[in-house]
Amino acid sequence: MKADKYEKYILAFDSSTPWLSVALAQGQEVKVSLLHYARENHSRYLFDHLEYLKKEYALQSTNLEAVIVGIGPGSFTGVKIGVCVAKAIAFGYQLPLVGFSTLESLALEAMRSSFFSKDFEKIFPIIHHKKDEIFWVDLDWKTPWKEIQPITKVETGNIQDFVAKYARYRGLVVSPSSFLKSHFEGCEGNLLFMQAFPQALRLIELYHQRGNREIASTENVFRVGPIYGAKLF
Repeated sequence: MKADKYEKYILAFDSSTPWLSVALAQGQEVKVSLLHYARENHSRYLFDHLEYLKKEYALQSTNLEAVIVGIGPGSFTGVKIGVCVAKAIAFGYQLPLVGFSTLESLALEAMRSSFFSKDFEKIFPIIHHKKDEIFWVDLDWKTPWKEIQPITKVETGNIQDFVAKYARYRGLVVSPSSFLKSHFEGCEGNLLFMQAFPQALRLIELYHQRGNREIASTENVFRVGPIYGAKLF
């Protein structure tokens, strides 16, 4: 059992895609970062991970600072599970709750990779919806994250329309779905594809960059909503 009386823990998780991610941090220091392919078993694995963290780090209302959750878009069931569990923990422990779009954590993951180049004009985090439909946002990565308003609305459409709209940009397309790569080949070298996964540790990073306590509130239990489709539900 691990406990630290000097700095509280921050708990974060994202179950919006088939890849489940859970992280625990003290301040800026990440203590645990888990990522694995859960497919459709998010609820079972998420509760297993949370139970482990609770026991290993003696988590309770007095040593937790906040709960952060990825609010989608993505799988309807996955998003619902993540948001509902986060609200239950925050409400039960009377903790501040924060929600960030999964697309934001994907973009930040891309920026932290060795693949990223300052030559890119834009980052396009993408999550597959169904068949040839995708969710995405158009981000200017040069704008400081603390100045970007948290995403509450995303674009949705088919892959062909996306390529037609953005092929002229020198952009980085980032998605956990590797099969999407073939759709961006042959775009005259402008759109490059990178596979990356939504990491809960990036949610914690966003929390710090956005001013943490300024955006965290116990009232968010009633305000934070999932992005099931193109906008906040």
